[in-house]
Amino acid sequence: MLAAIVLAAAFPATNPLSFPSYGQEIVATFASVDEAAGATCRIAPLPDDAKLALACRWDDCNKKHLTKGEMMVRAGVAGTFYLNAKADGFVTGGARELMEKGFSLGNHSFSHPKLWTLGADAMFREVACGRVRLERLLGRTVISYAAPYGWKEQGVGRQLPAFVVASGHFLSGDMPGQTAWSGLDARTLMPTRRFGADDRNPVREQFVTGFEKETSAARNDPLVPRVFFGIHSWCDAAGEARQEVWLKEFFHPDDAVQLNDWQYGAYRYQHFHGGVAKSGVTGASATFRVTRYEPAFVGDGIALSLVFSSEPKAVKLNGKPLERGLRGTWKLPQDPARNRPLRIADAVDGITVEVTPDESAGKLRVRVANGGTESLERLFVAAALPPRWTVRRVTAEGGTLSAGQAFERTFDLGGTADPKLADGAAYYPVSVDFIRGGTPHRLWKD
Repeated sequence: MLAAIVLAAAFPATNPLSFPSYGQEIVATFASVDEAAGATCRIAPLPDDAKLALACRWDDCNKKHLTKGEMMVRAGVAGTFYLNAKADGFVTGGARELMEKGFSLGNHSFSHPKLWTLGADAMFREVACGRVRLERLLGRTVISYAAPYGWKEQGVGRQLPAFVVASGHFLSGDMPGQTAWSGLDARTLMPTRRFGADDRNPVREQFVTGFEKETSAARNDPLVPRVFFGIHSWCDAAGEARQEVWLKEFFHPDDAVQLNDWQYGAYRYQHFHGGVAKSGVTGASATFRVTRYEPAFVGDGIALSLVFSSEPKAVKLNGKPLERGLRGTWKLPQDPARNRPLRIADAVDGITVEVTPDESAGKLRVRVANGGTESLERLFVAAALPPRWTVRRVTAEGGTLSAGQAFERTFDLGGTADPKLADGAAYYPVSVDFIRGGTPHRLWKD
């Protein structure tokens, strides 16, 4: 199959990261033939057609995150912790406890430097290596990124958003205005509004003012309908107690939904880049095909909320009724066969991955050999490319790779390397996804 090559300067309007998609066919039955003929269906912007998504955000690898997580559980709110991959003791310890409580984890760079002070290669490695290492340690897809010390529109700092997306992130924990200069649409690198209330000594007035300002803006912005509270777990027990009271009081409005990064990112990617097409009408029943993406790539198996122009009497998937949601929606779950835990590793028995850059020719060769006894299904290869090249990310779908077979692809990197951006060691991280024995796997080669 042909490689899907994505240019950093011009991501396509749909499926900007070239994730593999699949379809689900649903049948909606209406009160009349005319209703069925005229009915349309769409994916709601947020689950249950909510107007606002809320969550908390906390950065770095701080042991106080654990008590923060306990507080958030009591307050009934979602949250994401942005971690530095270098602190692997916390990532393999406390971070796993946070995941068990239902919180998501994002990339806050490898070692938390002031990125804009680095050379282009070092900056790219901080971003891309952070994601690779976190995925290896956590065993989960990492889809979101938050910049240490913020985003700086100066020098090589202007390259940061392109590095973030090239590395496979499509959700940012930072404010809309901080990436507006990047040239990336909010459908490609989805920002998040946020506010704080003094990390060390939380102040109610700051919380209320920030909450009212940011939620009002989010409700009126279809591209960024999300708000974070917080940024650092620095306050003492008394400060956390105050935060808990405020979250219980303000963070549960009737038109809002609680979503961590994995849930929000997976839902919004499918809202923006999935779709619903009407494929037929038989009597009072209409058939629709929903295009969506697999949890292994978008990060979570969240159900989609479907909205019809006319209220159906029933909606079925494979002959089974869909569950009703709130606000007139219908819940479409992921295909169970595709919604299985992902195994992320550096090696899988019998599988070899070779990554060979040829910088003089401007090419990257990737070879996957199946030396095992089982076929590899739905093979998908993605490579993030260092900043010296015009092309920033390349992907290829390889279909089925039978035992004893090899898949090989040579990617064009976009002409001659730019010496101004080749200021350090080049980094070529490559992920290889496949299904073996019914289980999704991801191998990282870097």
